[in-house]
Amino acid sequence: MFKETVIKSDRAVAMIYTIFTSVLIFFFFAAMVDIGHGLLVRRQLQSMADAASLGGAMEHDIVLESDNGELKQVAVIFEEEAKDTAEELIERNADNFNFYYNNDSENGEEDNSKKFGRVEIVDKEITLKAEDELEVSLRASVDAVLLGLVTEGEVTDFYVQAAAESTVTPPEENS
Repeated sequence: MFKETVIKSDRAVAMIYTIFTSVLIFFFFAAMVDIGHGLLVRRQLQSMADAASLGGAMEHDIVLESDNGELKQVAVIFEEEAKDTAEELIERNADNFNFYYNNDSENGEEDNSKKFGRVEIVDKEITLKAEDELEVSLRASVDAVLLGLVTEGEVTDFYVQAAAESTVTPPEENS
């Protein structure tokens, strides 16, 4: 009689361990999937920042400047044109990567088909640091779908960011 009780008890303990381990494995799987998605989004965001920075820096002109009586070529970025070009490239790439940008919903209604795995650009900064240097910083919110399910809605999203900087230099003069 004593042996049967021990065997039933061992089975119950094994089942509890199995359930606990399964839940733990599912949680780690969910975390890996969401973190992997976040890394993919960060790479895409970096591509967007690079393209915007390079595209904006293309809006420049080479001017002659006097330095102690000596003329030298200097690159000057046109601030407004550079910012407009960078903004346009960010919008175009946000469309390519299916990111939400500038409240993409029309007529105040959200598109529920894009809810799963939603990525939204929440912050962008386009700065002319010097007359020949443009910096673009982007920050996006990534929907943590599986972690949201596992944590019952406590972890719903996380942020990724990327930055790029472009400097324009005049061509070297031939001697």
